[in-house]
Amino acid sequence: MFETRSHAWQEAGLLRQVDQRAVKRARAEALVLIVAFVGVVVLYRHRVGLLGAAGPGGKASKEL
Repeated sequence: MFETRSHAWQEAGLLRQVDQRAVKRARAEALVLIVAFVGVVVLYRHRVGLLGAAGPGGKASKEL
């Protein structure tokens, strides 16, 4: 009879049950990591405005 790919995977032991709680946790972790990454990128882009210029010619070095 006609065999599906998933049936062949199951026979080979490659198909396993996915725990729904693990899927939800992985999605939540991915969302947290994406938000953290975006936050770091935004902070990096606005670092001079937030923290002031640093370095040899920067405003912060003259104030010290």
